[in-house]
Amino acid sequence: MMHTSASAPVRPPQRLSAADWVGLGVLALLLVVGLSWSKWLPYWDKTLALSQTSLWEGSPLFDAAGDSVWLSGAWEFTLVYFTAVWKALLIALPALSIPSMVMVGKAMGWKTAAAMGATVAVAAVLAGGALALLS
Repeated sequence: MMHTSASAPVRPPQRLSAADWVGLGVLALLLVVGLSWSKWLPYWDKTLALSQTSLWEGSPLFDAAGDSVWLSGAWEFTLVYFTAVWKALLIALPALSIPSMVMVGKAMGWKTAAAMGATVAVAAVLAGGALALLS
């Protein structure tokens, strides 16, 4: 005799509605635009400058600390590094929250997941504005 667990019955996969496809398209567009803004365009600008001048200015990260010692040099390096990566971090955090939003949507309903996603997006925009003012 086979023993089966008392788990919930497996439902067949549901087809995505038109609204689901629009949501996925908007998400993909936001990710491409965000990655372009945060990662690809800065490198494109550096590549164009290098091709026109044939001079490489080097990395500001290595020059940040200079000959400073200990904490002052570490602090300068930290500030320069943060200004170099904050845009990518701003895009990565909401993008990495997508799997958890999908799990919430399956468990608690898609309206809850949409509210969670909107909260993450608003927080990211506010953080981006604050960081832009600081840099």
